[in-house]
Amino acid sequence: MSLRSLLSRPASLPFLFTIRHFHLFDVSVSKKEFSEEKLDSAESWDMLRMREPLFSIPDTREEWVTVSELAKRKDGQDGRLIERGQDIAAFFKEQRITSVFAVGSGGAGLEYQIKKAYPGLRLVCSDFAPKTVLLLKKVFDEAEEVIRFDILHDEWTPITDRTDAGTTACLIYRLDAQLTDREWREVFARMAARGVRHVLYIPTGFLTLYDLLYRLRSRLKWWLAGKESVFSGYLRTKMTFHSFWKSHFSEQERVLGGMCGFWLSAIK
Repeated sequence: MSLRSLLSRPASLPFLFTIRHFHLFDVSVSKKEFSEEKLDSAESWDMLRMREPLFSIPDTREEWVTVSELAKRKDGQDGRLIERGQDIAAFFKEQRITSVFAVGSGGAGLEYQIKKAYPGLRLVCSDFAPKTVLLLKKVFDEAEEVIRFDILHDEWTPITDRTDAGTTACLIYRLDAQLTDREWREVFARMAARGVRHVLYIPTGFLTLYDLLYRLRSRLKWWLAGKESVFSGYLRTKMTFHSFWKSHFSEQERVLGGMCGFWLSAIK
């Protein structure tokens, strides 16, 4: 395959590969304000939610709904968020899912749209950053509960202790950058061992050759300009994601609101 064809293809690079991801934040937030100068802790995320307007969670119900309806864009939202929520709601109905436990909800714009399209769904949202949880509790009235949950260390009782655990799904949306490859493998091994049966995993995207070259070029430009970027997680090829759960869950690929997701079912 030629270099030109690889550059023009939107598909992921066809092998296992992970790179570190760096982000250039607004000048209002300096690199030194992040814990250990990285965006990979509850403290750093809470600081960002409080300081950076693009990532903040509104503290009033009215403004939060405005953001969740895309009248004002925040935190990586795109123009297909509403459609995505509707597609996911329809998919959950198709799979006869009655409850959803969402991890890493952040501002919960997607969860709001899912609940709006599927009002009968019982929805629990969670995040590992305590101030984020408190803010979301104030505004997300439709959620059954909003709790603090650390995907790396907490038990999966918010799913497994439910009376409807068999028809409860875990939603993991755009959380992929936050953990290392080893950590993701451990997460899925623990989920399977604890009896989690259904997972809808939607990554931010897949690493392409264009992405790789663009990001390397950006980092060089920032370095030459003396700008301080912040380590913000990892980017991966599609094949790398498959390796996280292949020993524990079977998978079906689904395109939902323009994003590729994986419907994972525990291997019996």
